[in-house]
Amino acid sequence: MFQYAFAKALEKLTGESIMLDLSQYKIEHLHNGYELKKLFDIDLPEAPKETVELLSTIPDNLIKRIQRKFFTKPTHYIEDESVFNGNVFEMQGSCYFEGYWQSEKYFEPVKNSIHDIFKFKPPINHSTEQMISQIDGSTASMHVRRGDYLLGKNRSLNVCTMNYYNSAVNLLQSYHSIDKIIVFSDDIPWCKKNLSYKNIELVFADWNTAEDSWQDMYLMSKCNHNIIANSSFSWWGAYLNEHWNKMVIAPEQWKRNEKRNLRIIPSDWTSLPL
Repeated sequence: MFQYAFAKALEKLTGESIMLDLSQYKIEHLHNGYELKKLFDIDLPEAPKETVELLSTIPDNLIKRIQRKFFTKPTHYIEDESVFNGNVFEMQGSCYFEGYWQSEKYFEPVKNSIHDIFKFKPPINHSTEQMISQIDGSTASMHVRRGDYLLGKNRSLNVCTMNYYNSAVNLLQSYHSIDKIIVFSDDIPWCKKNLSYKNIELVFADWNTAEDSWQDMYLMSKCNHNIIANSSFSWWGAYLNEHWNKMVIAPEQWKRNEKRNLRIIPSDWTSLPL
């Protein structure tokens, strides 16, 4: 979603034709794969394989991985994730942009239309519909990301601590009256065992799995307030929340050994240490 929003900003600012490279989804089957076209009205076309190979160095073998790292093609721009670089909107000619583009600043030109761009189009299931009917002004969401974050290959990622979640709930309660928190997680059993807050009903959203997983994000966006994890999934759930008085609480450090991540956290959100 960050990448698509950035692509739409590029389209608006440059007036050029923008295409999406979806080839990686055919190699890596992460989560549920590429779902944007299923969930939203996506209007940017997929880039032909020939165009991708012409402009970029795809690291699909050892030699190309070395080429990409040390002397990739001049048309292949690789994002520096530590800083925001507004100069990308001024690059001339055909370019291949590689990165996550996880900053609101990268889609500032289309910010006002972001809720239209990411308007969910599939129907929701009965359980989600029932949950929405129970959401009121005293309802918040909480996202607990564990699962793949506990794997060795993701050791650079933080797992939000109990201290973070307890502090977030206390802070939220100091500003708003909260009597219900809907908990979203890839480890619901852990949440049921470890989470408990006085005078707050916890509802554990455990019905949206596999191809219905996106409905958790939809539900997050319907809550009045959001406590998110260091995850783009709950980031977007909170960002698509249109309540005028919403409070969003996010972790300061998204990765290990980093200071407060000012790039990814919007200025009107509240961040807390882990």
